[in-house]
Amino acid sequence: MDDQQKPKKHLLEELQQERSLVKCERERSMALKEVSNKVAAAHDTDEVLDLIVNEAARLLGAPAAWLRFLDENVMIPGATTKSGAAYIEEHSRIRPTLPRNDHCGTLSDSR
Repeated sequence: MDDQQKPKKHLLEELQQERSLVKCERERSMALKEVSNKVAAAHDTDEVLDLIVNEAARLLGAPAAWLRFLDENVMIPGATTKSGAAYIEEHSRIRPTLPRNDHCGTLSDSR
């Protein structure tokens, strides 16, 4: 069925979907630019990591976020949002490090 045969309602629905996609892409682009500017203005590693976890949680609408760092073959606690700090603190008391496994990746794994 070509565009001339489609009912107007269907064409309007398609137009609305396309507008939503464009709006989403525009918001994503603006968010990435904002995060890039904040990271560029950060002065030390801890500040950059703090920005990363907080912005990731905000952009994803997640209640908390944290990072673990690979140190040899174990994952150690790293940066966290305020809302994730209590969880990480409690979890780290129980199990301070996690062994690296198939569910943990590194940047070099994705290449």
